[in-house]
Amino acid sequence: MTIRDHDKRPYLRERAAALLKIGSGMSAHHVARHGLLKPRDPDSVYQWLNDFIGTGRLKPRPHVAGLFPPADPAREAVADRLSQPVGDDGPDCWTLALAREHCPELSGLQTISGVIRRLRRWRISWKCGRIHLISPDPQYESKVAAIRAIRAAALDDPERLRVLFADEASFYRLPHAGRTWHCEGGGGGAQPTAVHTAGSNTRRRIVATLDVQDGRVLFQTGSMIGIKALRAFLRRIRRHYGDELRLVIVWDNWPLHYHPEILRVAGEERIELLYTPTYAPWTNPIEKLWKKLRHDVLRLHHCSGEWKKLRARVDGYLAKLRGANPALLRYVGLLPA
Repeated sequence: MTIRDHDKRPYLRERAAALLKIGSGMSAHHVARHGLLKPRDPDSVYQWLNDFIGTGRLKPRPHVAGLFPPADPAREAVADRLSQPVGDDGPDCWTLALAREHCPELSGLQTISGVIRRLRRWRISWKCGRIHLISPDPQYESKVAAIRAIRAAALDDPERLRVLFADEASFYRLPHAGRTWHCEGGGGGAQPTAVHTAGSNTRRRIVATLDVQDGRVLFQTGSMIGIKALRAFLRRIRRHYGDELRLVIVWDNWPLHYHPEILRVAGEERIELLYTPTYAPWTNPIEKLWKKLRHDVLRLHHCSGEWKKLRARVDGYLAKLRGANPALLRYVGLLPA
């Protein structure tokens, strides 16, 4: 009674309550399912009872500093096996039956439900995977180091050096689906809708730069971004920052970025070009600006039948980012949150 009513550890108070109810004549299964604040696995309650019978006291949980769940060699072995392919000639994804068949630590369990309970106890669950890109660039480390070094130099001397991350993106007439605030329930017919009107899904292109010092954005839009548009944009960047500053643009490996005309104009305007590693968009923070644009403007928009209005909204949104913008730098990861 003292433990149930006064112990500072909630799990021990729960176990004491369970044992008292079993002592009053209730079955351990009924206590596990209906006699506690929330349903428990009957095997857990039986284990509490067995521990109490064997030791004459309630068994506290073992404390392992810094580890949750507690270290268990069997758990680690199963987790490691489930992170690997089933086999060279087997299916690509694990099932509970395959886990019991291929993991010696689970082979003694008689039922699939037993496998589920054991995995739950070990906090191994069915989880959604994510895409993990790996850059094939053999110079990945040196390119990332060069970008990091020029960023640090620009932050140390903003009066003489500016570093700009640059990229191109597209947006379309038809809206993206996405989440928004809406009434609950009602099934699929009550979901927020991204209205797609008839006609071709017209595209418009954007090229923009993001200043690593103050977060200002320069941009240009058009039906296409080709050599002519890029040449004009590089000259516009130089006019905006003046003739005295050293300018460095960091962008990806789009073939036009290596075109002789682009290299010639960059040289004339004294703009240095650095290239991110191939297939490594995470090394260019301006990619998150496009994510923010899709979230704030293009998701579930209501202008699918008003192309000029949508273009004006995008231009207006980007125009508001022309000034210093530390919030945008935090969003893209260039400032600590």
